[in-house]
Amino acid sequence: MAGDWIKVEHTTPDKPEVVKLAGILGIDQDAVVGKLLRLWIWADQQSVSGNAITVTNSFLDRLVFCPGFAAGLVKVGWLNGREGLLSIPNFDRHNGQTAKNRANTNRRVANSRKTHNERVTKTCNANVTLGALQKPLPEKRREENKQENNAGVYNTVVCSEPLTDPASPIPDRERLNDVRGMRCADNHADLGSSPGAARFVAACLDINPSWGRTIPTAIETAAALEAYRSAQGRVTPRDMEMLKDYYASGLTHDRSNKAFWRPDSRRKFWECFGDVLTHADRWAKETRWKPAAARKKPKPEAPRQPEGPVVDVADAAAEIASLREEMGLGG
Repeated sequence: MAGDWIKVEHTTPDKPEVVKLAGILGIDQDAVVGKLLRLWIWADQQSVSGNAITVTNSFLDRLVFCPGFAAGLVKVGWLNGREGLLSIPNFDRHNGQTAKNRANTNRRVANSRKTHNERVTKTCNANVTLGALQKPLPEKRREENKQENNAGVYNTVVCSEPLTDPASPIPDRERLNDVRGMRCADNHADLGSSPGAARFVAACLDINPSWGRTIPTAIETAAALEAYRSAQGRVTPRDMEMLKDYYASGLTHDRSNKAFWRPDSRRKFWECFGDVLTHADRWAKETRWKPAAARKKPKPEAPRQPEGPVVDVADAAAEIASLREEMGLGG
């Protein structure tokens, strides 16, 4: 298949993270790169953005046949999340369907421009060579001048590059993104009709008050459905309540001065749902957050005694009766 490939940088074998990981595991850097390729290929097959991977560290160790490999990735910063909900940071920057489409588009545009430039250069060189080597005869020159005078004034451009190249049209980026998003949404059509997916999207839009003002686009819907599919059965209403309080909180750093991340874009939120949930978990531990149902409710206050001396009803009635007798009032 055309999409069965991943991107790897030339500098990957010598990156500091690879060197550090080789030292942690006690293997050489080439072996580390091979195991990274096995992990990235598996993640490319099982997820779209590398987020919300519902596996454990021990599974990743078995996948690459190296005990402690997942823990080493966490130490070098190439694996985030918690057991059963892991994510690979910046995975969609180089791999995933979106990055592959972007790379293929860049490659096609570059090849088209190269072909077009070669064709224009070849035409220019041919015209310049013919113009320098071939000299028209006097009769031919007079005939050409006569034809130009009869036809009027015309400017002839020997080598001019057309404004647009019909053979290599470059599609509008917004339209391309929208079509790609619609295609992704079609791939998640079974999830889009799920009541659980609809509740998940509605709960996410309720996290940030500004997200619910407009309807999500096709590509945003595809990202939301992918986040729901990856985290299905793992995200609870407690997590959604925690995310809402996390966004409403003004706390930006923990006690170690490590920043909390809250993406403002709802598309970025869905694409990096696992990373955001990890930051929210860390914030909950920092603030000792509890869901509303688990918080202690204030005890109802006991009825208070009215201020002033306590008066006995029978004694008060007897005293009133004696006063009435002294004043000569009957009844």
